[in-house]
Amino acid sequence: MIKRIFYILIIIVLGSLITDYVLTIRFSKEPIFTFKEDADKHLKYGLIYKVYINESIDLSDGLEHVSREFYIFNKKVDDVKIMASNFIDAEVIDKTKGECEKILFKFYEDETYKYFLDCKRDIYIKSSGIEYTLEDALNKKIINMDELRLIGLKYLKESK
Repeated sequence: MIKRIFYILIIIVLGSLITDYVLTIRFSKEPIFTFKEDADKHLKYGLIYKVYINESIDLSDGLEHVSREFYIFNKKVDDVKIMASNFIDAEVIDKTKGECEKILFKFYEDETYKYFLDCKRDIYIKSSGIEYTLEDALNKKIINMDELRLIGLKYLKESK
């Protein structure tokens, strides 16, 4: 009886830690179980990983730039796109021909933010073998902004 309770407790603890890890890496959530963090709350430590969150506002364009770096056992995970590809059935296709004009191009807006590309590009999202324009894919809820970031689309966002 005591062994059974002990095993159940171990399963609950391990399940919680794994859930925390998956939510942090896959969905870019804040870690639930933070064992240590720096004074500015930019570096947070989980059991086997740490997350460096760099949120800055560029005064030249007034947009918020957010980047996250993940480390597992102190080794940097360089390509979140590889991890995301296991979960997201979509890819970004850039069909822009030649150079694009370097102006901020607003491609989407939600209740909280406006989203911009660094120039007007011809971006398509391929999901389940079908290509959609970036705007159509977002409006039809085929993909969301977090998933776009995870599969490699670089964008800027501005608070409304």
